[in-house]
Amino acid sequence: MSKLQAEDNPQIFSRLYANLIGTHIVNKEANLRESINSWLSSKDSTALISNLDKNAEFKSVTLEESPWLATAAIEAESKRQIGRLLNVEGMRERINNDFMRLQQNQLPNGSWPWCPGHQGSRWTTQYIVQGYGHLRKLGIRSIDDANRDGMLLRKACIYLDNQILLQYQEMLERENPDHNNLNHYAVHYLYTRSFFKDIPVSKEAQIAYDYFNAQADEFWQNMDLYSQAMIALAKHRTGGYETASRIKESVSERSTEDEELGIYWEELIPGNWWYQSQIQVMAILAELYSEVANDLTMVDGIRTWLIRNKQSTHWNSGIATAEACYAMLLSGSALQNTWQTTDIKWGDEQVQVPITEAGTDYFKQTLKKAEITRDKARVEIHNPNPDLAWGAVYWQYFEDIDKIHSSGSGLRIAKELYVERSDGEHRSLHKVEGNSLLNIGDKLIVRLVVSSDRDLDYVHLEDLRASSLQPLNVLSQVHRSKEIYYYESNRDSATHFYIEKLRRGAYVFEYPLRVSQSGTYANGYATIQCLYAPEFIAHSDAQTLIVK
Repeated sequence: MSKLQAEDNPQIFSRLYANLIGTHIVNKEANLRESINSWLSSKDSTALISNLDKNAEFKSVTLEESPWLATAAIEAESKRQIGRLLNVEGMRERINNDFMRLQQNQLPNGSWPWCPGHQGSRWTTQYIVQGYGHLRKLGIRSIDDANRDGMLLRKACIYLDNQILLQYQEMLERENPDHNNLNHYAVHYLYTRSFFKDIPVSKEAQIAYDYFNAQADEFWQNMDLYSQAMIALAKHRTGGYETASRIKESVSERSTEDEELGIYWEELIPGNWWYQSQIQVMAILAELYSEVANDLTMVDGIRTWLIRNKQSTHWNSGIATAEACYAMLLSGSALQNTWQTTDIKWGDEQVQVPITEAGTDYFKQTLKKAEITRDKARVEIHNPNPDLAWGAVYWQYFEDIDKIHSSGSGLRIAKELYVERSDGEHRSLHKVEGNSLLNIGDKLIVRLVVSSDRDLDYVHLEDLRASSLQPLNVLSQVHRSKEIYYYESNRDSATHFYIEKLRRGAYVFEYPLRVSQSGTYANGYATIQCLYAPEFIAHSDAQTLIVK
């Protein structure tokens, strides 16, 4: 079977959806079109380079030494394909081809299967119809023929009405109708159906629609954040303003506002289910505050969180990226088309900002050793624009290892060393302090405590060790700790950990060593850095070891 034939319907629609939104943005924003043209024509542009490839001189490990070399190549290729948006005729042809495939793959009962040849899938159909609802809200049509679009959606809505009726009938056979029988499929149906009030709910399914609509009024508090936002939007569109307002107030009370990170929700923990996608949940919350509350402050705060999240994480899901773009296009403070130059001072000296990269305003400036004075330690940045701007200052120098002290902001790491004792039955750990004496043959446990105030992707942790310490984990291997996976690799002078996704929170990494030689040694410090955004870096204190 060819790759083209093997594509599933959610994948086909995701590409159609992303291309339509991308084309809409490029056609709407003339400045963006010019920026993309300049990226494609310039040999020096960094806009289309993978973040993993950028600023290699500031990273604690080369990309070739990490497990993510292929990932960088894939991301760079994805960025280069943005040029397709400028090829109007080619893009229109690809959009029409994807629409034709969706039309051909739709079954006679109005549903779409997950893959061609399978039976109809309720989730797949709801996902596609919901996406069409988003496009309708933005005023985007998949093709010029509105009748063909309408026929596609009318058949799908009839199928979804039949599915909610079937769910209602099965519920009556098994459950008490007075209890909470609301689930994610029913909520997703109510939200999806609310986009198409011009397509009436079938008479047979009206009783099921009314039942789950009433269930949403009564049991919305039992649902997760994503479902609550969907209920509020569905209610607002169908006249249930009281419930929509109560949900909006509840969601607002649980939000957290941070000057740097924007507005987010502590309860939002990413998972593997479709209603647990962090980016998609934030996108629907932006829709909630845009439509139900017309609260520009909340929409802007969510936008800030999305942009900050993209700074340090790789959105490798086309669905999530398209939904984030959808959130950005919703009403909020107008995104700037023109920028004033950011005002930067090093000490008392004004930095002359060079011609920056179109669209990103990115530039890099390096000072030689002779140009660096004590006053340069003070950096002042003033952003005259209402939109976000960020940067980083790197100071690279040599220092004796025993004089290094911990540093880091937002991302932090602490290194602790313990001697493991055992009497045959019990195991105990004794912390190695500054004046502790070790013996040859002692087994040591290195404990690395990491904390991060945001999600980070492609994180490298390097722990330098004294030459008298030998690792007991000789083979490189994959570990799992607190719902994260990491790859551990021991080398001559350090142990390396490669963490693809480090979610906001605190983590502990441990590994064993054996003391092999006597003497006084400088035990190295641990460094942790996000290779996707190398400005997020931290290191621990160093320590002196005395071995008898």
